[in-house]
Parts: sequence; C-alpha cells; structure tokens
Amino acid sequence: MAENIFLGDERSRGGVISWHETHARAPDVAVMHAARVPGYAPGGLLDPWDLDLLAEFGVVKEDFPELIWEKMQVDGQLLDIALDSHPFVMYYNTDIAEAAGQLDSEGLLLPVDTPEAFREQLLALGSEAPSGFGLSGGYLGDGSNQWCMFETYYTQLGGTIELPEGGTMQYQEELAIEAIEYILSLIDGEVGNGQHDGGTAISEFATGGSGAFFGGVWETGSYTNEGVPFDMQVIPGVLGPPAAYADSHSFVLPHQTDPDPERRRTVHQLVAYLLKNSLEWAGAGHIPAYSPIVEDPGYAELVPQSHYAEATDYLVHDPVSWFTGSGSDFHTYFGNDMQNVWARRTEPWTAGTPSSPG
Repeated sequence: MAENIFLGDERSRGGVISWHETHARAPDVAVMHAARVPGYAPGGLLDPWDLDLLAEFGVVKEDFPELIWEKMQVDGQLLDIALDSHPFVMYYNTDIAEAAGQLDSEGLLLPVDTPEAFREQLLALGSEAPSGFGLSGGYLGDGSNQWCMFETYYTQLGGTIELPEGGTMQYQEELAIEAIEYILSLIDGEVGNGQHDGGTAISEFATGGSGAFFGGVWETGSYTNEGVPFDMQVIPGVLGPPAAYADSHSFVLPHQTDPDPERRRTVHQLVAYLLKNSLEWAGAGHIPAYSPIVEDPGYAELVPQSHYAEATDYLVHDPVSWFTGSGSDFHTYFGNDMQNVWARRTEPWTAGTPSSPG
C-alpha cells in the first residue's frame, strides 16, 4: 500500500528541508511530536490533512479525545494526526505497596487527594523499600524531567502559561512558587532522594529499591523486561484536579508545492490503517489516540496500560511557541534556571524569571 511513500521525522529542525533536498521533494509523511508542530506551521512547512479523505477511511473527529483533537489543530487547521499520547505518570511497586498496606481490595494503590495523605502514603512505601525512599524521580541535569514535574503540579493548582510572540511570558508567580515548594517536599531526603538524575531514579525503581517512580509511560517496557512487580496510575491530584503532562507522536504532511493526489490519498489510507491497528503500539506504554482502540476489550486486558488510560482526560501540553515541546530548548532553559532551586542552593522566589531564547 505504501512501499513508495517517503517518511521523514523531526530529528533536526531542518529535517523536512533536508528531505526535500535529497529527494527533490518533501517526504509524503513525517512523524513529529505534536507540541513541536506550531514551530513548523507558520513557515508553511506543513500541509493540512483532508478531513473528507480521513472520513472515507473511517477516521473522524469523534474518534479522538477532546484534548488530543484540540492539540492536533493549529489556527483552525488539522496539521497533525496523533498516534498516541505519552503522559508523565506514577509507577508503583506492587510488592512494596502490599507490604505497606497501601493496596485496595482490587490490588490497586489506595487513592489519596491531599498533600498530607500522599506524603503519608509515600512514607509508608518508603518504610518497606530497600532504599528507604517512597518515591524516585530524577532531575539533575534533566530539564525535561524538571519541567514535567513542575507542569504537573503547577497545572493542578490552576496555573497557566502563555508565551506571546515578541512579548513576555505570562504566568502566575504565586502558583509557580507553591508548586515548586511542594515538589521540594517530595525530594527532601525523606520521601524521595534529592540527588537523583533520570538514570539513577530509573535504576532505583527498576531494581526494586523504591516504592514509586514519576516518569513517562515509555519506561513501561523496560520495567516489564526487568521483572519489576509494578502497576501505574495518573499522578494523584493532591493540589487540585489531576493533570497529566504529555505530548503525542503525530503524523504530519510536509509541504509539497504540487502534491500527487493519489500519493496523498495513500498517505491518508496508511495513517488510518496505523491508527486502527495501534493496539500493539500500546504495549510500549503509549496511550492510543484513536479512542476505539482504548475502548476495545483487548486494551482492557493490557495491564498496567489500561490503568492509566484516563490520563487523556487530564492532558496538559507545553505552552504554544516555536521553541517548546518534547526535548525542546524551552525545557533546557527551564532546567538551567531551576536546577539550583531543586538542589536548595537558591530559594524559589529568588530564582528569577525563566530564561528566554531571545
């Protein structure tokens, strides 16, 4: 069906252009993170998807969660088709949780909805964990992990961020400080280790050393392979309603001056096919964006994946700008400004306004 379809990706900002130079035209379809799409759209580097063609192949707006569908549009145009959502979630060691008396009758972690109750729960997990820590979470040298944690709790508090072009970042400073102070209470050397980077936090949980871990759903496969007894859930809403920081792997149409109608049709057919057959992809931990897959009985049998599928009701993405999105400069700038705060070398209210790329 698609043996002659060119595929590109976003690994460099000039990726679409370099493909154009190599093949005398842009690829027929490419894969990007949804939050990076707004950086490509203004320059006319992407073409919109044809809703009628998608519908012809059985894919319509109603097949996507509302928050994912909204993210697939830029200035009223459907510029990307999400394959999945990969949120920042909570893993927990079921053996440790059981020993700590923190599992309900169905074997799931007991629900908590206040900072005090969550701290007590994590301390209980830590009391049964070999490391003594209830929570693993890496931040040293990792701006993206820092940002995921911050955005989770800042959003729970009702915080928003806007990055107007040519203007000053708009955010709620009091809520930002409150979120930061709460995160510091989780990496205080009692609940969680305050000296972890991403690798050491993953290793601690993978070896059964800690009771819980905050991270992306993509670690599901590696923990399964390691034989860790674990389950997963949305990070509890203890400062407000739950929030799940996320991005999506999405299909885009690199701009072609004179696209071949049949090739474009084939691309729409290909993407529809991949969406409808994304159950296997869900095994890697990512939540399918195509709702009929999540509603399929086969998905309900996927554990722990089906236990955090509700995250799509609470998704929060990066603020829209050309320099935000997964692995972006924005995360790096945030980490550069905030690492001394997490290391307790700088107070949250003296850290200054996050850096700007200029």
